[in-house]
Amino acid sequence: GVYVSVATVHSSTALSCSVPGRHVFVPYATEPHRDIPLTLEVNFAGDPPMWIPVNKTLTFTHHEVPVRETQTLTISPRQSLASVGGAMVYITGSDFLGPERERTGNADLPLCVFGRSLRRAATVTSPTTLQCEAPPLRAVFEDGVAPRDVRVDLSFDGGQTVTGMQAVITYLADFEFDQMLPTAGLYNGRTQVVLYGRYFVRTPNLLCRFGDIAVPAQLISERLLGCEAPAQSKPGKYPVSYAVDGQSFGSTGLLWMSLPEPNLRGLSPDRGFALGGT
Repeated sequence: GVYVSVATVHSSTALSCSVPGRHVFVPYATEPHRDIPLTLEVNFAGDPPMWIPVNKTLTFTHHEVPVRETQTLTISPRQSLASVGGAMVYITGSDFLGPERERTGNADLPLCVFGRSLRRAATVTSPTTLQCEAPPLRAVFEDGVAPRDVRVDLSFDGGQTVTGMQAVITYLADFEFDQMLPTAGLYNGRTQVVLYGRYFVRTPNLLCRFGDIAVPAQLISERLLGCEAPAQSKPGKYPVSYAVDGQSFGSTGLLWMSLPEPNLRGLSPDRGFALGGT
């Protein structure tokens, strides 16, 4: 089939026009027809038209858009800190416009759309997987208050059309910390510690980090968080941070002291009664 669309000239080197649905060209399309490329022609002469063929290497191809009835999007991680964001979100589904089908200049077309408004560049790694960076909650909603679920959709044409999957990422309120016990341990050993505070929430990717070393964290209660302080390369003070998504860390405001090994040089007195008590 042939379809004529009104074009808008933006400059001496760029114009735009809308593309109709695939059914206009192949009304009874089946699976083998899905990747038929559409050739383009342009007309600047008005009516009657004088069509100018576009370079044959420049074609347009329809791709599938997942629909709720047949597809789902799976997001990992499902939670992120509201004030931090920054986690790399991995989304799995189907019919993603993969790298093998991208042409030069099309790499910036895939997008993640947060809250139906904020767009973030997405990287398609296969027809079933892509990744993008989750923004802080306030970047999506200026008055956003955590905890809050934010809808995540996808676009493969630069945001002109968007999926209606209603997949969700949950932004959690920042944890608040009061103290940590103990506050110190030998630098070359491991020490079980408990962090005290409020608003703690269990997630599959909950971590503590001592300096640059991250370790799993266990939610004991809404006010208690347990983790194991790891061995360090040398004694010193190490800031303690935490993550709910396994990637982006928020500060606890606490410090861990890694102590040197004690060096016993003498004992005084060095003798006493056999009955003890010295």
